[in-house]
Amino acid sequence: MKILMVGLGGAGQRHLRLLSELLGKKVEFIAYRKIGRKQVITKAFSLEEEQTVEEKYSVTSYYNLEDAIKQKPEVAFISNPTSEHVKSALSLAKSGCHLFIEKPLSHNLDDIQELIRIAKEKSLVVYIGYQMRFHPCIQLMKKLIKENKIGKILSCNVQAASYMPSWHTYENYKELYAARKDLGGGVILTESHELDYLYWFFGMPKSVFAIGGKYSNLDIDVEDTAGILLDYGSFIVNTYLSFVQQPPTRSCQINGENGAIAWDGINKISVYDVSKSKWSDTIFDNFEREHMFINELKHFLACVNKKEKPLIDINEGLNSLKLALAAKQSIKTGKLSVV
Repeated sequence: MKILMVGLGGAGQRHLRLLSELLGKKVEFIAYRKIGRKQVITKAFSLEEEQTVEEKYSVTSYYNLEDAIKQKPEVAFISNPTSEHVKSALSLAKSGCHLFIEKPLSHNLDDIQELIRIAKEKSLVVYIGYQMRFHPCIQLMKKLIKENKIGKILSCNVQAASYMPSWHTYENYKELYAARKDLGGGVILTESHELDYLYWFFGMPKSVFAIGGKYSNLDIDVEDTAGILLDYGSFIVNTYLSFVQQPPTRSCQINGENGAIAWDGINKISVYDVSKSKWSDTIFDNFEREHMFINELKHFLACVNKKEKPLIDINEGLNSLKLALAAKQSIKTGKLSVV
């Protein structure tokens, strides 16, 4: 299999490393690069200086996308800045390439319907990289909701907060796509994993209301904090997103008439049973964050080989994007956004 890597920053190199481990000698890597950082980014997001990324993974790099497409890759991983996703995807889809697009699908809705049309015409797999759907705790929450474990849903509280300058210590945070409006950054799009799994749990809300903006002293031109309310008619979801908070935190609690389901943001699900006035825990002791990405890649490759159907196809990714854009629009206008 010949795989094209579009972008080899943190996300792109993680996919490259894991694909190399999964496929071994069954894969040939080529890359389309703009910045062209030579250092290898390790699992711990530090730099390895002994070899270049091309040497370590036997990657042939091109600095023009058309030159890379001429090599006839079967699969492409699009991990360049968000604002470049759809432009790159369109060129590759026209060549008949299956696509793995890093989340979010884009920073606006431009040309997405054209991408959907081409993908359908050419029977292409277009998968959007929301790996949180492969987290065992998120999967268990989805199962418990489906089983009506806590009865009628009454409310849900979610938070995902971290500190952007500490993400990649090997580079200046101001250069990250997440910090730049022109590259499709901002906390809502960058941390849209939460919006995606909430959509997976509950479907599309009736409306979205959000407040937020750039509240920190970081040298960025995008919103760094957002409070988002999703109105489902019979319950609301309160979501807090930030990438200027220390220490980092992540959590989700769903409250129902018969109890509650709470995730600690790591590896534990707690279920409260009203009839027993008691919490019970499920702990995934062997879970490592990397497992999400590995299982996601295995699933995507199975889809390419027509053994499975995409859990997050382009239409799923589009709905999650619409939620994020509705929140951004609400902040801009100060009004409810109808999805």
